[in-house]
Amino acid sequence: IRVKAGKSEYIFDGTTGEIAEICACGRSFGGARLSIFRAPTDNDWSVNKMIREADNEARSIETEGNAVVVKGRFIYGGKKPLLVYTMRYTFGEEGFNVEA
Repeated sequence: IRVKAGKSEYIFDGTTGEIAEICACGRSFGGARLSIFRAPTDNDWSVNKMIREADNEARSIETEGNAVVVKGRFIYGGKKPLLVYTMRYTFGEEGFNVEA
């Protein structure tokens, strides 16, 4: 999915639902990755390993006017999701806003 807002263009990765590339003023600025973090405790070293190695998988990517809604999940080892999310990216002249 490609979104144009003002003088900027945003290109979404169809697999992860992340913004893969941001183009503005004739330049490419890379993308914007979604990541998860949980503050570690003494006995959950395996949970933190799963979070670090989790894969982001978009389940749906839809456009709604000047917004893109991504529904996805972080999975570890192809098993049960660690996190299920909905992200709404709203685009305007001065950039974009993200709501979870």
